[in-house]
Amino acid sequence: MVTNHIYCNSLLNLTIDIGQAPYYTDYGFSIFILKSDKEESKLLCNVPHELQDSEDEFLISISDKFFAHPDIVSILKGDIDKVINYIQLD
Repeated sequence: MVTNHIYCNSLLNLTIDIGQAPYYTDYGFSIFILKSDKEESKLLCNVPHELQDSEDEFLISISDKFFAHPDIVSILKGDIDKVINYIQLD
């Protein structure tokens, strides 16, 4: 079963979908942002199962990078057209 947390900002028409897919799908942990008025989405982060640790400490690293990355902050403020590379673990 996929676990998702979905956050919506109706003022900016943005939806952030944070998900953890089951192991057999090999999708792993991902963060998507969707702009509903343009019907487009961007993959901001993906950590496949083989790169995840059993204590889920990878979440701390991704969280720190996600909220400190200036391009991500711009996207969260509504600049969905900003071109970025997705966030990766070191």
